[in-house]
Amino acid sequence: MDDLIKNELMQEEPTPFHKQLLSHVKALVEMSAQEMSHHYAEWDAADLTYRGKREPDKADAAAKARGEPSKMVVPLSYAQIQTFVAFCMSLYTQRDRMFELVPKAEDYDKAAKAGEAILMRDLTQNVFEAKEFQFLLDVARFGLGIFKTAWVNEQSLEDVQVPAQPVNVGPFSVESQPQTVKQMVTKYQGNRIYNISPYRFFPDVRLPLSRFQEGEFVASEDDYSVISLRQMEADGVVAGVKWIKPFDTRIRDSSTRATRRFSQDSPLTTTKANASSQSPGMCVVTEVQVVLIPSDFKIDGKPMGPESTPTKYVIWYANDTRIIKCEPLGYKHNMFTYDLAEFSPDMHNLVNDGLAATIDQLQSVITWLINSHVTSVRKVIQNMLVVDPAGIEMKDLVERKPVLRMKPERAGQGVDKFIKQLNVQDVTGNHIGDALTLHSVLQVVTGINENALGQFHAGRRSATEARNVNSATAARLKMIALLIFRTALEPMARKMLSNLQDGLDVETYVEVLGESADPTAYVQFTKITKADLVGDYDFEIFDGTLPSERGLQAQALEEFMTNVAQNPQIIPMLGFDPLKLMLEWMELRGIRNPRRFLLDQVRAQLMMQQLQAMGGQPNGQSGQPGLLNTAGGTDGNGAGAAMPPTTVAGGPGAGGIVK
Repeated sequence: MDDLIKNELMQEEPTPFHKQLLSHVKALVEMSAQEMSHHYAEWDAADLTYRGKREPDKADAAAKARGEPSKMVVPLSYAQIQTFVAFCMSLYTQRDRMFELVPKAEDYDKAAKAGEAILMRDLTQNVFEAKEFQFLLDVARFGLGIFKTAWVNEQSLEDVQVPAQPVNVGPFSVESQPQTVKQMVTKYQGNRIYNISPYRFFPDVRLPLSRFQEGEFVASEDDYSVISLRQMEADGVVAGVKWIKPFDTRIRDSSTRATRRFSQDSPLTTTKANASSQSPGMCVVTEVQVVLIPSDFKIDGKPMGPESTPTKYVIWYANDTRIIKCEPLGYKHNMFTYDLAEFSPDMHNLVNDGLAATIDQLQSVITWLINSHVTSVRKVIQNMLVVDPAGIEMKDLVERKPVLRMKPERAGQGVDKFIKQLNVQDVTGNHIGDALTLHSVLQVVTGINENALGQFHAGRRSATEARNVNSATAARLKMIALLIFRTALEPMARKMLSNLQDGLDVETYVEVLGESADPTAYVQFTKITKADLVGDYDFEIFDGTLPSERGLQAQALEEFMTNVAQNPQIIPMLGFDPLKLMLEWMELRGIRNPRRFLLDQVRAQLMMQQLQAMGGQPNGQSGQPGLLNTAGGTDGNGAGAAMPPTTVAGGPGAGGIVK
C-alpha cells in the first residue's frame, strides 16, 4: 500500500479523501445489496427445504408429546442436489489432474507439464475437493456459486541453521561455530482459493451475472477478528485498525443489509463473541474491487495515483465506517479475482433459479400428500369412541386403563348399548401413490432419475438399452457441468496460472509426469520457479467423457484388436497402427503414460535371442504374419510404417518394439 494513502488511513478522523472514497464505494455496494437482498427469502426457503427443516406447529408439538411422528419435509431436494454434486465432482476428477495444459510447440512441453504440476500443488494446498463441494452445493441450492482467488506469500518464524563461516584471527583463519537463528521463512507462496457465500456477494447489478467482469465493481463481505486485522496491520497490509467503530445496529436491521451475518447465531450479535473483556471482538470487512480513475481522488491536492485512465483498485472498509486498505489490484491478468457459475445461466434475469427452486413446488405437494396421509392415519388409529356415561365408568376411559368397568346398575344389559367405536374412513389412501407419480414427474423435470441415482428401473433391460439410457441420463447433467467448468473453473485456473507466472519467486518442488519410457523418469520431483512456466501453451478442451463411456470405448477397441489379432493380414489393408490402438486402449483403462512399458532395443534383442534359442522364429518370418510386423514407427502421417523384420521401432524417450 502506498505510504501516502496509508498515512491518510491512519488518521483518527477521516480525511476528505477518506470520506470521498468511502462514500463512493459504499454507494456502489448499497446499490448491489438493495437488488441482491430480494433473493434472500428464496434462498432461505431453498436452504430449509434442502436441509429438511420446517417450523413445528401446535399439532406437531402434541404429536411429539404422545410419541407420534410429526409432519416432515420429504428430502427429495437433498437427494437431487447431492446426486448432482457427486456427478460433477466425479466428472471433474476422473483424470489425474483437473486442469491439463497442451503445448503449442514441442519446445514448450516442459513448461506445460510444470504448469500442470504447480496448479495441482495449489489445489492440494487449498484442499480443493472441500471447496469444490461447497461451490457446487451453492450452485445447485441457490443457483449461484462463487470462488475468489488471491496470491499469498505465507511466512513463519523458524529456527534456521547458519553454517560455519571462516573468521580471520590475526594471520590465521578459523571457522566459527554453526549457529541457530530465528528467520522468517516462506511456508507457501501461491494461490489461495476462497468460497464466497451468495448472501455476501455484491456484483454490479446493472449487468447480468454472466458479464460481471465487465462491470464497474464487484464486492464481498467476510467476518474478521480485530486481532487478525491488527496482525495484518503489523505486516503492512491494512492501516487504521484501532479506529474501527462497532457495527451500527440500525444498519444491521436495514432490509438491504439483512444478510446471514446478522442471524441469531452470528458472532456479531451474540454475547458469546465478547465473553472476555480482553477480546476486541469481531468486525465485518467489505472488499470492493472497483475501477477508479486515480486522478479523480485528491490527497492534499495531489492525485491518488498517476493514472488518468480506468484502473482496478481493491478497497477494504470495516463495519461500513472506515477504509483500512486501498491499493491497485495489481494482478497481471487485470481481471476481478472472483469467478462464478450459475445452475441455469440466463442473461434475461440477474439471478436465476437453482435446482432446489426448480423442484420446490413439486416437492411441496409431495410433502403435503405424505403429511396429510400421516395425519389421517393418526386419526384413524386413535380409537374414537361413542360412549354413554350412564353405563361406563368414564374415569377408566379417561385414564386409558386396560379394563373398562360398567356401572353396577347397568350390569348385564350388554356392553354394545353403552360404548361403540366410531367407524372413520381414511380418505388419503391414494396419497402415497400420487406422491410416487409426482416423484416421477420431478425426475423428468431435473433429469436426475433412477439411473443417475445409481438405481436401475424395475424390469428387464438389455445391455444396449441400459447403455443408451445411461447416456441419455447423463446428457443434461453433462451440459450443466460443462457450463460450470467453462464459466468458473477454467477462468479461475487461468488466473491462478497467471499469478504463478508472475509471482512464483521461491523454488518449489512439484511432481512432474514425464514422457520417457524409462520407469525411473516417469514420476520425478522437480524444482521450478516462474521462469520454468514461460511458454506458449493453453488449457486442454474439457473432456466431459464419463468414466462409464471411456470403459465402453476401451471395450470397443479391445474387440477390434482381438479381431485384428485373429486376422493380422488385414492390418496393411486397414492402415491402423496396432501399437497406437494398444496405447489408446491402455489410457482409456486408466493406465497413465503406457509408453513406459514399451521395449527398448536391448530388451527387444534379448527377447529375440531367447525366442531363437527356444527354437522359435520371430513374427514376420513364419508363414503366419504377426502383430509385431507393423506395430512400430510411423510414416509421418500417423499410419504404421513398414519396417524390416529385424529392426526395432520407436525413438529416444518412446521405447521400441521388435519388428
